[in-house]
Amino acid sequence: LFRSRVVDDHHPDPKSLSIMTSYMRAHKCACVQGSTYLRSIPNLMALLINAEFFITHFIVFPAQQAVTQTGFFGGSNALWDS
Repeated sequence: LFRSRVVDDHHPDPKSLSIMTSYMRAHKCACVQGSTYLRSIPNLMALLINAEFFITHFIVFPAQQAVTQTGFFGGSNALWDS
């Protein structure tokens, strides 16, 4: 049984739940966090915010996980095995 968390004011991609479920099953992990990006008209501010999200989710969080052997949830959607 999987449980999902989606914040009401966020609108994840329709495929995000199936992508997270597939990843969780393939890697036999207990939790999968969706990443965040802006779906907007490209402008400088959107590019800067997307860059920050990318660095946070794909560099900072994995580094924290490797150092502390624990995960950190900081996104708008996630899936837990329960």
